[in-house]
Amino acid sequence: MELLLILTYLAFCYAIFKVFRIPVNQWSLATAALGGIVGIFLLLLVMNYNHPFSANARIYFAVTPVLPGVKGRVIEVPVQTNSPLQAGDVLFRIDPKPYEYVIDQKRAAIAEAEQAVRQLKTSLDQASADVEKAKAQLRLAEENYNRQLQLFERKVIAQATLDTFTRNLETANQSLVGARAEEERARLAYSSNIEGVNTTVARLSAELADAQWDLDQTVTRASISCA
Repeated sequence: MELLLILTYLAFCYAIFKVFRIPVNQWSLATAALGGIVGIFLLLLVMNYNHPFSANARIYFAVTPVLPGVKGRVIEVPVQTNSPLQAGDVLFRIDPKPYEYVIDQKRAAIAEAEQAVRQLKTSLDQASADVEKAKAQLRLAEENYNRQLQLFERKVIAQATLDTFTRNLETANQSLVGARAEEERARLAYSSNIEGVNTTVARLSAELADAQWDLDQTVTRASISCA
């Protein structure tokens, strides 16, 4: 820019010398040169003074952040700088081991829950068998009581003997009530399910699916092709 100003000033001086027919000598040339130096210096000074200035500068780049769906340590970045990408190409991989451990834990928990379901079925079968046993004992107690009642009415046995069989009948009734309550509890525990699947197994299966999704997110791929 300084060269442009100097050339402009020289053209201006040449025009002045021609128009006003100023003699060209050492004094006129020295005056013109000194005036040009001072003028150009003052002009540059004013321009620099009014020019925007900052002690801080920032450079911005247009970037597209690529974020994984899960947290972890990046173990591989197979892409190369300034190389074209196709949709589905792996951008980077996160260490999958923590998520694989979670999947193993969920699978073990599901196996335990399925075993527990089988145990619940066994408990229900046992409770049902106990109910049938209590019913048989109650029928036997009723038969013995009725037989002893007839003997008591005939004055064959004493009141104390009849009282013994009465207590046996009451005990058999209570045993049946308890067996039925245990059977109902076992049935409720076994029949707790969602669409035929035990609720605990269903919950753990959902957690396993969520853990599998997290594991899949450890590999981040390009969604579109980039040249």
